Amino acid sequence: MNVAEPILKVSGLCTEFRTIDGAVRAVDGVDFELYAGETLGIVGESGCGKSVTALSIMQLLQKGVGKVVEGEILFDGRDMLRISEKELRDIRGRDIAMIFQDSMTSLDPVFTIGFQMSEVLRRHKGMKKKEAMAQAVKLLEAVGISRPDEIVRSYPHELSGGMLQRVMIAMGLSCDPRLLIADEPTTALDVTIQAQILDLMSNLKTEYNTGILMITHNMGVVAEVCDRVLVMYAGYVVEVAEVKDLFARPSHPYTLGLLQCIPRLDEDREVLDTISGTVPPPYAMPAGCRFAPRCPYAKPECEASRPELYPIGNGHLCRCFRYKEGTTNA
Repeated sequence: MNVAEPILKVSGLCTEFRTIDGAVRAVDGVDFELYAGETLGIVGESGCGKSVTALSIMQLLQKGVGKVVEGEILFDGRDMLRISEKELRDIRGRDIAMIFQDSMTSLDPVFTIGFQMSEVLRRHKGMKKKEAMAQAVKLLEAVGISRPDEIVRSYPHELSGGMLQRVMIAMGLSCDPRLLIADEPTTALDVTIQAQILDLMSNLKTEYNTGILMITHNMGVVAEVCDRVLVMYAGYVVEVAEVKDLFARPSHPYTLGLLQCIPRLDEDREVLDTISGTVPPPYAMPAGCRFAPRCPYAKPECEASRPELYPIGNGHLCRCFRYKEGTTNA
């Protein structure tokens, strides 16, 4: 059991968005802790609330559209929902860095790559212009970009999606942050560069005791780099476990479905398994368990009421009535 204080503690996080049909809740009661030197993976289908959770932590939701309506986000004991905008600007980039999923829209098209990278280093590390530009070249080289001295003079539209993704990763790593939030960091990268990036992130964790929040669809990445895993479905957490435990004994039917969809070299299958049905829209969530309409084990109780996260041993939690106290796991 980890006796240290977490660097990030999220409690009861609820985030809503304004729509023409009224407010819809994209994240509903999410709780987790992240410790220094730990990698916590968040997995789930598109639209389950992974990226919204990350944006809520960083306080980067579009004003007037998205809003955290309940909960608490503590970073090093400071409440991210109640500190000033100046304090937020100081924390972002220096103490907490985020690698965004959509690199094409995350960089300013009117400034060069070098200018944008060096701006971060000058703002948060106090480097002079020439020193910051030289460091930007080193960072680009570290993430596998050839001709980095030329790339720093390029504009975002002149680079491919994969190269832009590596630029974003370099910027995220530039200030050796205490917390790194990586939203699909290896998207659009080939397997060789992907391995290189994961090694860089692992080194950051080892050398600087950085906590990493890894948001991904790739269960292979989860198995390779994560210590614990948070499985999300339709805006809330359905399972939490140590990574080895999750793969050894997936307990929630949704987690089991995700793992069964992965192709395996030791199986000869012409058609991959799928999870029947679709994720419910946020404006029409089921009254009970949100996975019940797609679950092969669903019972009347599942449709009538919402299960809690039940402990099933060794820090493993599962939001399923099959693990409710006094019931069997069958």
